[in-house]
Order: sequence, then C-alpha cells, then structure tokens
Amino acid sequence: MPRGDYYYPDYEYLYKDDIPAMKKIGANVVRLWEWDAARDHRRFLDMLWQHQLRVLVPFKFTRQMYPNLADVHTVERILTDFNALAEKLAGHPAVMGFMVGNELDREYGGDSLGHLFSIVNKIVSLMEEIDSDEFGEGRALNCTHVITVPLSLEHFGAILD
Repeated sequence: MPRGDYYYPDYEYLYKDDIPAMKKIGANVVRLWEWDAARDHRRFLDMLWQHQLRVLVPFKFTRQMYPNLADVHTVERILTDFNALAEKLAGHPAVMGFMVGNELDREYGGDSLGHLFSIVNKIVSLMEEIDSDEFGEGRALNCTHVITVPLSLEHFGAILD
C-alpha cells in the first residue's frame, strides 16, 4: 500500500463514496496530504470536478529532498520539479492550486526562511507563467491557481513580526 497517496484508480474504492458525501455536507475544496506526481490521478480529479469540488494539490518539499535553499542548483531543481507537477495538472478544472510543503518554517527555520520565501515567490511567478500559457494572456487573472505554504502555528507569529 502506498504511503499517503490513495488518489489513483487502484484505490478508488477508498474515495468514491467520500467525494459525494463531502459535497453533500457543503465542502467545496479538498486539501490533500500526499501526492505522487508519477501516478495518474485523472479519475480522482474528474470525480471531484463532477461533484463541483476543487483540490489543493501538495507539492512535496522537505529538507531531505532540498537540503540547501541557498544553493542555486537546489533552487533550479525545486523550480523544475514544481513546473513538471504544475504543467501536468494546471489544465484540470478541479485543481484550485498547490500547497508548497507543510510547516516548512519548522524544517527551514532561522536564516533559511528568507531563501524559502524567495523560492516561494519564484514558484508563484512560475505558476503565473503557466496560467498565462494555459489560459491565454489577459485571462490569467481569472484563472490563477492558488499557491499556499502551510506554516506551523508555533512559528507563524514570529514570521509576521
């Protein structure tokens, strides 16, 4: 069994009843924890869209994967990896946007936070380019995908100060 990503056809039995139930209780966006970019998630995305639900797709981002945010090669790899995921999914109407990592302030605290948010800004710019290419110049503002970075409550206040 995969670790966390159950949103492809082998595991449809796990989500096929949940999606209509989520809509029935008033949900409109689904936040996922894990997403294997190598898997085919079209049936899951189609089912969400069929029930007028949208999804925030996680972009896996960890210190183990990207240890040195100040390194230009690491930054290039992050942007290449994000671009591959976003290009693959941006055209599906169920995809509302992308979550970059989870509680990255815990993994990249201190001096690395400036580098982290610089990279996030580059990801936002890259997504704007993808949206412009996907939906045409001038329409991109109406079709922009959300980019979010879930932060820990523990460090959130200090980041804002």
